[in-house]
Amino acid sequence: MRISLLLLALAATACTNSDGSSSDTDDTDALAGATDMRKDFPDAPWADPIIFQSGVYRVPAASEKQFCYYTTWTGDDTAIHREVTYQSKFGHHFIIAGTTTTAREIPDGTTIDCTAADAPGMDNFVPLLIGGVIGNGNTPGLLELPAGVATEITKGQRLVFQSHYLNTSADDIVVQDELQLEAMPYDSVVDWAAPFVDTVSEFSIPTGIHSLEVKCTWDEDSNLLFVGGHMHEWGKSYSIDWQHVDGSDTEQIYSIPVWDPYMRDAPVYTDYTAEPLHVKAGDTFSTRCEWNNDTGEAFGFPKEMCATFGMMLGRKVPFICDDGNATPF
Repeated sequence: MRISLLLLALAATACTNSDGSSSDTDDTDALAGATDMRKDFPDAPWADPIIFQSGVYRVPAASEKQFCYYTTWTGDDTAIHREVTYQSKFGHHFIIAGTTTTAREIPDGTTIDCTAADAPGMDNFVPLLIGGVIGNGNTPGLLELPAGVATEITKGQRLVFQSHYLNTSADDIVVQDELQLEAMPYDSVVDWAAPFVDTVSEFSIPTGIHSLEVKCTWDEDSNLLFVGGHMHEWGKSYSIDWQHVDGSDTEQIYSIPVWDPYMRDAPVYTDYTAEPLHVKAGDTFSTRCEWNNDTGEAFGFPKEMCATFGMMLGRKVPFICDDGNATPF
């Protein structure tokens, strides 16, 4: 059995722009004068997958676009153990997130152009699963939690699905994504997991070499399965220092002295699944991101990012740090 939710009907892509205006584009109009990058999606490699399929999106030539679709989960409380994502060429990610944005603010069935950091609903965007291998349009994305571990989607929970594309071609493209989730029985769950993200969205990178330090203080004791870092093409180096609340020596738990643009879609992790890393309430992670901006003009989020992320054991609610606590160094 395939439990499937088509996020938007293929015959009509209803899109609400970031300014609140809306437009309806039928499939024929979407394809006119564009290169069709859509492809068939393989069957999930497990029984009874939960399938979320995006609408048909048109991405202009030489542009970056994010599309966010809002809906409400009407199924029972569900334990998710694994996900596989498929995107068209030039895809950066297709992710599932929770949101506290109400259906009155953004009704179910609405697609938002969420490219800008201040797009409606983006201040309430909370990932449900994060990490693994990010698909890049040629290979699927994959995240599998350890045996017996799952993250939870609750009945009545509002969800947002975000498709992110970086179209570096000279042609408009038409794309479509699919996310396949594997659920496990509740009575088989040994431990729950939830994401953590330490990031900043309000920053500007001037031309030349530029660095920021982003700090996040942990709200409660947590056990980490893995820690990773995320930047884009202009990344130069990345590191994370763990500062203990008891005043003991600072530890560097993640270091990429020379950032490779390939890491944008193939994240490098410090893996703690064999022995989860225990952090205490009051401990601080200090993330240092360094870029080389050779474009000739300043730019910021989401063209570039500085985000430390991972999954925590023993917590159902994600922990998101984005308090603007970023300083040059």
